[in-house]
Amino acid sequence: MQPRDYLGFYSTKFDTVEVDSTFYRCPSTEMVRNWGLRTTEGFLLSSKVPKTITHEKILMDCDAEFETFVDTMDILDEKLGPMVFQFPYFNQEIFQSDVQFLTRLKAFFKKLPQDYRFAVEIRNKHWLRPKFLDLLREHNVALVLQDQSWMPRPAELFEKFDPITADFTYIR
Repeated sequence: MQPRDYLGFYSTKFDTVEVDSTFYRCPSTEMVRNWGLRTTEGFLLSSKVPKTITHEKILMDCDAEFETFVDTMDILDEKLGPMVFQFPYFNQEIFQSDVQFLTRLKAFFKKLPQDYRFAVEIRNKHWLRPKFLDLLREHNVALVLQDQSWMPRPAELFEKFDPITADFTYIR
């Protein structure tokens, strides 16, 4: 099979895929259009928000980049799954505490377009607190439930609190 045929074949075996390449740059409209054309009806493509927004600008002064990304992904129409904000582990040079991160996240969430689904992945287990989860719930943003050695497993989270924060669940 030719590499250009992988996605189409994959879509006959699975219902969804997370597109990692969008983390590195916003794809072209032609590329996104082709993803839609090459996949089966009902298939969902989830995409990572570009790292310029999550890692470099960290949600500040990135409205134009975010709008371009959302507009580009919107080409997928009914095949567009959640867009994922995958944040790194922030050291104290970036945020002194989770409260500073929450303040910035709250301000950014006010700008989220309502017609899309979003999910957030954080990599600091100490930031998994009720205030963070409540903020996600307030905006119907899913907490990414992940299986990483440095983060609590979903079963562990359910022992402490309800990690379901949206009307959909995102597991990776």
